[in-house]
Amino acid sequence: MTKKIPNTDLLKVFNTNDDAGRDESSSTLKYDSLTSKLKNDKSTIPYFEALDFAFSQDDVKNIAVTGPYGSGKSTVIESFLSLHKKYFR
Repeated sequence: MTKKIPNTDLLKVFNTNDDAGRDESSSTLKYDSLTSKLKNDKSTIPYFEALDFAFSQDDVKNIAVTGPYGSGKSTVIESFLSLHKKYFR
């Protein structure tokens, strides 16, 4: 059986400073989930152009999207797929 630890107790375990991990203006946590989010702004243009090029080439069979944990690989892929359904059935 797993014991659930309240957020306040969890923060005390991982932080020596009681205010670490909290928003300065409130008592809420300031951390964000690392799950992918759909984006369509100027920051995605170079990635979408590269993927658009790769998918338009008949001889390209594999595409690698690389980067460190949390860098936005899944966000780029899922955002591209949501806007370019023409490539996928």
